[in-house]
Amino acid sequence: MNDCSETDYETIGIWREQAPLTGALIIPVDAYGRVLLQLRDYKTERYPGQWGFFGGKVEAGETLVDAAVREFAEEAGVVIDPATLTPAFRMSSPEVGSHLYIFDADLDIRPEDIRLGEGAGFAFVEAKDFERLDLAQITKTVLAAWRARRA
Repeated sequence: MNDCSETDYETIGIWREQAPLTGALIIPVDAYGRVLLQLRDYKTERYPGQWGFFGGKVEAGETLVDAAVREFAEEAGVVIDPATLTPAFRMSSPEVGSHLYIFDADLDIRPEDIRLGEGAGFAFVEAKDFERLDLAQITKTVLAAWRARRA
């Protein structure tokens, strides 16, 4: 799925971004229903030392899906089929014109498949354990919406 319209995404809140940009994230879920999260390293401006999703900036000429697939490959070392991505959520910073698009992805993925290209670590996390982690605020917002949708 490369053509997604605004109506394909549920708007779930404000994205506190300070510069105009478009981003794409993936909520990767394994066969056991665990979410794959990335521990952000301290070299990054956004959410250092906190847990978040794999994803990033949409480059010029990329579709949202292409950007999400590229970012996941760069950060997790796994190339995924674009057809596995389902539009899920959208967050915006209207005052600066930034938009963040989040995809749901049920993946056949195991810890040994991950080749971390960015970040300090990763974990497959069960929903009951989300609150035990130092999650970035945006990750908390998205996971709350994701849990409500899956309930």
